[in-house]
Amino acid sequence: PQLVLVSLAQRGLGEPEGDASLLAMFGLLLPLLALTQVQAGLVAPGVARALRGETVSAAHCLPRSGAALARILLGAALVALAASLGFLFFLLPGWVVLTGLFIALPATVLEDLSPLAALRLSWNLTALHWLPLFALVFMFTVLERILSLALTWSGLPPLAASLPAIPISALQAVTAGVAYHRLRTGGVEAEEPAHPEMPDAG
Repeated sequence: PQLVLVSLAQRGLGEPEGDASLLAMFGLLLPLLALTQVQAGLVAPGVARALRGETVSAAHCLPRSGAALARILLGAALVALAASLGFLFFLLPGWVVLTGLFIALPATVLEDLSPLAALRLSWNLTALHWLPLFALVFMFTVLERILSLALTWSGLPPLAASLPAIPISALQAVTAGVAYHRLRTGGVEAEEPAHPEMPDAG
């Protein structure tokens, strides 16, 4: 589905004008972003197991992702809606939203959070490491555009030129899981001040 949507976007976004163009862009951008977020939620258990050095298999990961599927879909829709609205306003707000909510879907699955709680957690955790994460999100977008444009200029049809979106989207989903693990275990928690020990009474 993502490949078809990207292909349609490349073929059709330049045709409408004015408000129709904005609506067309919004209508195509929203499901594209949502699919990437869904991927991040689905692969999160596998990424977490791999980072712990454990065996990764569908039997270990699918039950956990499946149990959170409704929350994954709702969270993905919320992130995609916020980012799509941001991209309609001079692009930069869209990247800001995607950066702040970059680990929302892994948090939804791995911490059994509600979508809104996961969005809030992601925004708070990424705030401490905002610049490198922003660069990462921006890099994924630029890389996909460069590869797609290169294939388009080579004379390939739009569907073939959209192929880079598939591996880059998958890589972004895995990266979100890794970023969640780093921020939750090695970044934010390590920076929290430890509670002082109470002196012995005797």
